[in-house]
Amino acid sequence: MRIIRRSRTAIGVDIGTRTIKAAQLCRSNGQYRIVALALFPRVKLAEQIDTQEILSLRDFLRRQGFCGNDVVLAVPDEKLLRGIIELPSRVSGDAVGQMARMELSRLYHVAPDSFELVYWELASADKAAFRLTDKSKPTTQTLAFGCPHDVANAYLAAFEEAGLNVMALDVRSAAAVRACLSLTTSPESSCRKTEAGLTCLLDLEWNSTKLLLVLGQTLIYEKFVGCARVPAFGGVPPHSKSAGRLTAGEMVGTVHPTSMARLSARLSKKFSLPQSLAYQIIRAVGLPSPQSRGQGGTAGTDCDSNSPTTASAFAATSSELDQKSVEAIRKILMNHFDTVAEELKTPLAYASQQYPDKEIEQILLIGDGARILGISQYLADILGIEVSPAAPSELLDTRYSLLDSRRESRIENQSIAGNPDLTVAVGLAKFAGGG
Repeated sequence: MRIIRRSRTAIGVDIGTRTIKAAQLCRSNGQYRIVALALFPRVKLAEQIDTQEILSLRDFLRRQGFCGNDVVLAVPDEKLLRGIIELPSRVSGDAVGQMARMELSRLYHVAPDSFELVYWELASADKAAFRLTDKSKPTTQTLAFGCPHDVANAYLAAFEEAGLNVMALDVRSAAAVRACLSLTTSPESSCRKTEAGLTCLLDLEWNSTKLLLVLGQTLIYEKFVGCARVPAFGGVPPHSKSAGRLTAGEMVGTVHPTSMARLSARLSKKFSLPQSLAYQIIRAVGLPSPQSRGQGGTAGTDCDSNSPTTASAFAATSSELDQKSVEAIRKILMNHFDTVAEELKTPLAYASQQYPDKEIEQILLIGDGARILGISQYLADILGIEVSPAAPSELLDTRYSLLDSRRESRIENQSIAGNPDLTVAVGLAKFAGGG
């Protein structure tokens, strides 16, 4: 008889502005399978989560088939200290961490002992990809993230009071990369038989659009797209000299100009709609196909938001929108994602210069915005790179054995596995400390 060992991971919890995403996996003989996924609507939008909301979340997760009280959380991007640290090439060991800590404290004007630090040298990515490091350079680059103790303590206290045990606080970008490893690395490259390639992750969150560059299994670059105040971190330097110097609170509450929130607000204002309805319409109408663009079907004729025709159209489903309204909506979407694509060209070109022996193989879309109809093909046509969503169903096995077919461990709505907004939660569930 063959004995199959199974163990559930901790619950990965990704707290967003509008929803909380959760994932739990089953690990069997070193392989992961999805056993529970859930989206929990936020009660207090854009506010820090409190104990009462966590209690509601805990009860909801139990009803959805999640087991245990161990959780792994992503620290909100706006709460993190982050930076690319230039260090002398000869520095190694504990000195790297000490210097990275001192540099982050200088950049953000905080005490060196006021935050927890995680970092990795970008030279390690070169080694993993069989790329020789230029030893003639006097400095090497280290990617560093810091979580302030007051942020960590607030999370720990709130979840502990609700009866949940926080196993780890993770960096959202690192969780995204971890979730997508099956798409960013091949079995051959992971076994060191072939060189690792470059992959881009485009995280279309509600309040920001973030570009991540992955070399093999390593995050080497991070940039908030369209936001001049927030620096790029990794192999590509900031575009302005002042971009790397921020105070700890500068990003709090920031809504970036290329975010889904800003896109929804623009449509909401133009047509006098609630923002939640505007975003539903954005996702349903989507971007035009190459055929319709070639026929001039979305030339962008504006429509009067006060007209009875438009008002009645928006009151109905997207399939019942009149053509004039659809064209106006798509013009807004096209303008928005034309800007996103244009913002991506510079870092992608610079990345190609930094790694001339490697091509950018693909762009993976995650986040709520990745569900907008037609977005993958639209960006692919502009950038000339393959673009596809990276949903849990593409990342992990969603088939279940008989032992996993109990009612409490089923995903009741299979379509949720195709939602790229849950990808980061899957990465959190795969955190090594999570079981």
